[in-house]
Amino acid sequence: MAREQDARDDADRVARVLDAYRAGGLGMIGLAGVSAALDNGQVHELFIVADPTRLEGPDPAASADTLVAKARQTGARVAFIEDAALLAEAGGVGAAALSAPAENRVRTRIQEGKHSEP
Repeated sequence: MAREQDARDDADRVARVLDAYRAGGLGMIGLAGVSAALDNGQVHELFIVADPTRLEGPDPAASADTLVAKARQTGARVAFIEDAALLAEAGGVGAAALSAPAENRVRTRIQEGKHSEP
């Protein structure tokens, strides 16, 4: 019962991150984007597949270790997602951001008719 609830909670949290990313909001997906957000201290919570072999990239285990280490260094929470299918479209990793990544802010300003950098 508790395991089923955890699975539902994971699905809901990952769905919120994916929706936020698609909307240009406080979500980031993919190895490069999440790594950059971690480097900038923008990540509130890291979502990563529990099985590192499901992470995209040339060395998935090393990438997973690096992402988790960066998250811990910056105080971001880390959630290991058992159901890798939840993060499949994100390459196995996503993040809830503290602030919108710069490329999302620029895209939003351009859409609003403001062409200056943030």
